[in-house]
Amino acid sequence: MLDESIFDEFPVLETVRLRMRAIDSADIPALYRLFSDPEVCRYYDLEPLTDESGAVALVKRFADRYADDVSIRWGITLKPSDALIGTCGLYIHSDWRGAIGYDLLPAYWGQGIMTEAVSELTRFGFEDAGLVRLEAFVMLENVASDHLLKKIGYVEEGVLRQYMYIKGQMHDMRCFSLVSAEYEQIKRT
Repeated sequence: MLDESIFDEFPVLETVRLRMRAIDSADIPALYRLFSDPEVCRYYDLEPLTDESGAVALVKRFADRYADDVSIRWGITLKPSDALIGTCGLYIHSDWRGAIGYDLLPAYWGQGIMTEAVSELTRFGFEDAGLVRLEAFVMLENVASDHLLKKIGYVEEGVLRQYMYIKGQMHDMRCFSLVSAEYEQIKRT
C-alpha cells in the first residue's frame, strides 16, 4: 500500500545516464520548448504552448499536485547536465494504484532515454511508493508508447472505448498495466 513518505521530500531518481528531479522556475524555458512542440503534444492532453506563461502554469500545477499528495512529476536530465529534456510522472489514484505518463524532446527520441526513465519510474512506483498496480493509457495511434511499455514488461489489457476527452474529441485508449507480482518476476530475470 502507498507509502505516503514519498511526499515528505521530493524524491530524486538516478539511473546510469539520467537524473530525474523536481521541476522549478529555472525550467520554464525548457518546459516551453518541450510543450510548444506539436510532436510532443500530439498524444498529450495539452495543446502546444504558445508562450512561456503556459510553462509557468505547468510548473505551478506540478508543484501543487505534489504538495497535495496527488502526483509527482520529474524533470528528466542527462547527466552531468541539469538541462531538462523531458518529464515523467506518477499520478496516485488510490493507496494501491497509480498511473504513469512521460514526454521527451524529439531530438532525444530513439536513444533509449525514455526506456531508462520509465523503468526507473516503474521501480519507484513499486519499491518506494509501495503501489500494487501501475497503469498507462495510450492513444491507439501512439505506436512508440505501445512498444516502450511492452519492452519494460507492461501488459496490454485492452482498448477502453471513448475513454478520454482530449483536444476537443473523445479518444479510445489502450490500457497497459503492470502489477507488483509481475514486476518482481521481471526483476528476478
